[in-house]
Amino acid sequence: MARYLIVCSDLFFTSKVSGTAQMLGFVCESVMSGAKAESVLKEQDDIAGMVLDLTTPGLNLEALLGTASDELKSHTVAFGPHVEKEKFQQAQELGCAAIFARSQFTAQLPEILKQFLN
Repeated sequence: MARYLIVCSDLFFTSKVSGTAQMLGFVCESVMSGAKAESVLKEQDDIAGMVLDLTTPGLNLEALLGTASDELKSHTVAFGPHVEKEKFQQAQELGCAAIFARSQFTAQLPEILKQFLN
């Protein structure tokens, strides 16, 4: 069964994203650091998509997305503070399917997960 990786160091927000995803029928795993996300992707071949908090400590988008398949990237969304324009641009250049300001991601969470994780 396909699983989705949530990369976010904010436990409260991770719980919100994970709970919403599970309510929609998605199976998720959460990690709190960029290094752990890289490790999970290397060790497990059933990750079908990701939700990336661009403020996660140690998140190296190049390392995480640089070798990811186009299929995985097409089911990967990122979010962060709207002032993080450089990280938004980097995520887009590396193939993230969509990048959202945190406020927009929060407001439209169920719709975004349905659209990009399916």
